[in-house]
Amino acid sequence: MLLTLIFFLLVFALNFAIGKRNKEPVHYKLQYEELVNRKEGSNYIIMGTSHATHGVRPSYINLPEMIGYNFALNGSNPEFYYKWYTQLFKKTYVKPEFIIFCIEWFLFDEKKLWRRYEQDSEYFPFHIFIDNLLDDKAYDIKMLLLNRFPFTKHKKASDLVYLVHHKPNTRFPLDEFDRGFIPYESGKHPNSVEDIKELISLKQLIFFVKLIDLLVNEGNKLIFVNLPEYGHIKKYENVISFDIFNEISNNHGIPMLNYNIDKRTDINQQRDNYSDWEHLNSKGSKEFSTVLRRDLAGILSHY
Repeated sequence: MLLTLIFFLLVFALNFAIGKRNKEPVHYKLQYEELVNRKEGSNYIIMGTSHATHGVRPSYINLPEMIGYNFALNGSNPEFYYKWYTQLFKKTYVKPEFIIFCIEWFLFDEKKLWRRYEQDSEYFPFHIFIDNLLDDKAYDIKMLLLNRFPFTKHKKASDLVYLVHHKPNTRFPLDEFDRGFIPYESGKHPNSVEDIKELISLKQLIFFVKLIDLLVNEGNKLIFVNLPEYGHIKKYENVISFDIFNEISNNHGIPMLNYNIDKRTDINQQRDNYSDWEHLNSKGSKEFSTVLRRDLAGILSHY
């Protein structure tokens, strides 16, 4: 009994310590805290991948009587967002006046967009966590359980070393955190990618269609936004994903702003706006968000 008690005390202590010094970027926790507690209050939201997380600054695009929150998460794919929206957002947040959905040519690529809904269970309200556990057909129960507690979520030896040799994550400067947005600074010089190699998962495509149909049928106003990437326009000539987005946009009357093709600006060619070919840096996010604000004002005046 004494050994068992010592074991559980050790687990509890490690769970607390690892939780306090979580290896994950702090914006994950802050985004989920807003989702559950609604401290900031918003009447529009932003959804998307890391392009949007590090590229769209809500304070720069806020319009009169409009204030938003950036719920874009690194590596998030359509399956993740379908579960996130139906299981978390609808149950904890108020219906937004409109949604900026940031689309990417790799949105259906499961290798590039790896995020699973269950891996964020550490941040779920307890009642939603229990509801998910009871639905073993819809969710990965093992993943839900292992990711609920810091001790089992961050269980590698390197995670324990991290407790002693902890260094601040300078890639995501918290002092510029802006209602879900956080800059990404790689410290590198980006190179343009000449060719695009699409990997389209039918599963992710189906989830995307389901999600958009659900959002539209619930009366949400959607705006598709494709954030600018560094490089030349030629590589976007035969992108199948853009054809899919155009078709869905036309079918549902969803405005679309594609900043790599028809809405392209000088931002695409300015190397000092990027941390890599796909992610805007702090400077680039300010310039792009200013442009986006102008274009959104034009759309919303007629939407």
